[in-house]
Amino acid sequence: MKKKIIGMLVCTLLIATFLNVSGQHEEIDYHGIYAPEPMFSQLDWYYQGELLFPHSMWGRVDIIAEPDSMFWYMNVVADAGFGQAWIIKNYPIFPEEYGVPDHQVIYFNIEELGLLEGMPLPDLLAIVSYDLEPLELPPVGEFYPYPVGGSIRDAWGHSQDVPVYLPIPSGHFADDIVVGEIKHTGVPSVQEDHNNCITGSYARSIKWLDNEYDLENLPQDATGQDVYDDLVGLGIGHGTGQNKTEEEMLEAKAAYLQGLDGRAVTKFVDLTGWMSDNVTGCTEETPENLKDWLQNELETEDVELCYDSHCVTITGIYTQGGKTYLEYRDDEVQGDDSVGDDAEKEGELVQTADGWNFDGSQVDYIVSESINDPPSAPDISGPSSGSAGQSVEYNFTSTDPNGDEILYWVDWGDETNSGWVGPYVSGETVTLSHSWAKKGGYVITAVAKDVYNAESPESTKEITMPKNKPIGVHSTFLSWLFECFPSFFPFIRILLGY
Repeated sequence: MKKKIIGMLVCTLLIATFLNVSGQHEEIDYHGIYAPEPMFSQLDWYYQGELLFPHSMWGRVDIIAEPDSMFWYMNVVADAGFGQAWIIKNYPIFPEEYGVPDHQVIYFNIEELGLLEGMPLPDLLAIVSYDLEPLELPPVGEFYPYPVGGSIRDAWGHSQDVPVYLPIPSGHFADDIVVGEIKHTGVPSVQEDHNNCITGSYARSIKWLDNEYDLENLPQDATGQDVYDDLVGLGIGHGTGQNKTEEEMLEAKAAYLQGLDGRAVTKFVDLTGWMSDNVTGCTEETPENLKDWLQNELETEDVELCYDSHCVTITGIYTQGGKTYLEYRDDEVQGDDSVGDDAEKEGELVQTADGWNFDGSQVDYIVSESINDPPSAPDISGPSSGSAGQSVEYNFTSTDPNGDEILYWVDWGDETNSGWVGPYVSGETVTLSHSWAKKGGYVITAVAKDVYNAESPESTKEITMPKNKPIGVHSTFLSWLFECFPSFFPFIRILLGY
């Protein structure tokens, strides 16, 4: 059944924007754009295979779409018999250049439809639109009936105690265009056993690093699931027989990754005191703003976020209408090897008075892995000669491919050196000065290293100190005299080193 809405874009120009998916209706012309039907469901929460919360307040919309070269914004107005609600507002469908996965999941708050906790949502009426610009008012049109299926989700992966409540999902409700978007492609699907969400999150990130940087010691045919199996064998996870602390698991993961590639670096941000001050093989960072830190990390690195005893693999970040959204992968049906991690999801990151929340739960800690390449050999600029005994300035500049801060070490060629100085921002020119006591030829040697101790190749510069500084009270007068009469007193000039 195809319905046309008058006054909108010509359908034939936009038919390639989305591919058809299985659903209860045929493909419908939503505001002039042929698009797939969304699939609605209501989550039932389980804990280690036992039903915990039937008919929760978590609603879910699945879409399977093939984007074109433009941003599209999805809007959904729904009615479950208690009044209309704009349950999804301006959810972005990213252009194809971002490599968006076909299957995406958006959560919404069923409470907005007027239902109470425990009430089933068997079906609903909805208007669904896909628009080229964000909407300020709800879309209008004809409501269509949609069935609402059931959807299973494990309660927080590796929780040691049965949760007594479930937070209400923040859903997607944003104005304005999307900015600051970063999206990872090729993050693999990993199916997890009960309570092994941390294992799955690490495995996805390590395999993504392999896809991006070709880890030296990981077999070419190894999958994300193979990495997961390796990590389980190391005792990483909270499943049966696994009793490591979060800190011990992080150390074991860092050592495993180092074994796969000596360039690998593991960092973490501890927001609620989960780790000690010294986690072997890892670097602790304390960013002033977690959003800005994530934005920087995701440029070149993969990130796992752990909140309310659950861990997910972050696959993207963007800001819309002053809100920050994180896209992620996890296994929502742990213990079933055939379903679970089959879609990319999103949640809102919010700064509160107590720290940072993700999807309504407090963020505990974040882990980041990267392949750390060394800085470039420093560029050395400055005079090739000077006067012995007088200070001379030289400039040193190096850039780090990962954007890390840089330290410099300079050997002045006279059995003295600067020691490590810094750190400085990548690409920043650093000025150091030195004086040589004696006449002669010298070689300046400079090395840069980043804050994770990856050292650059050496750079050198040859210089000569042909002149000695005049001694005595007449040095200023002699300098003036020789400057005024450069052709006179050649013998005295040579004798004094001018």
